[in-house]
Amino acid sequence: MRTQLPNAESLLAGAAAVVGGIGIASALTPEMAHRVELVRGVLPPGSIAAARVGALAFGIALIWLSRSLARRRRRAWQLAVGVVVASAAAHLAKGVAIEELGPPIDPEELVRLELPEPEFGRSRIRATVLAVDRFGNLALNLTREQLGRARVVPGTRVELSCRGERYYAVAARTFGDTEPGELILYEDSYRQVAVAVSRGNAAAVLGAGEGSELLIQVDVP
Repeated sequence: MRTQLPNAESLLAGAAAVVGGIGIASALTPEMAHRVELVRGVLPPGSIAAARVGALAFGIALIWLSRSLARRRRRAWQLAVGVVVASAAAHLAKGVAIEELGPPIDPEELVRLELPEPEFGRSRIRATVLAVDRFGNLALNLTREQLGRARVVPGTRVELSCRGERYYAVAARTFGDTEPGELILYEDSYRQVAVAVSRGNAAAVLGAGEGSELLIQVDVP
């Protein structure tokens, strides 16, 4: 039986929850006296107590946001970045050494992720599944603007080919524009085109997963 590995969203959401838990533990831990004296001479009175409360609040916020991160909510990612930065500032203000926030990273070791580009033919688009969420929706390496340039707008009927099988789908703005069980193309919260089944699981219907190739036939009678 094939073991299903956790997707990137679940891993990052879990990491956010762990970081939040560490932040809470750090906020509840008494500060080291020599570090408190160092920041006390720089920051205004009351800053250390405010930083402790802030670190606690930011840790709770990260744990609360982790569920939305797992659901690929765009606003949650934006909030999480801000919370992490604010949390780091709060910990520095309460006397945590900057080295304790994490090991230094050599910029030369950073790797830019290269996403596959969609291929456009006269009446076909060859796309790749970038991610599958917990509802079975398939996020593609395709934007709404690219889909529009191929003359696919809400209400347009297309044919999807995946793993040798063909399916009819319709471009839609929302799930409410379609019937239950219907395959749809829509713009997700990341402004990427995704494939979904209204009240269903597109990954299960198409037998697709991360890295699967999807052929979109545009000119469908």
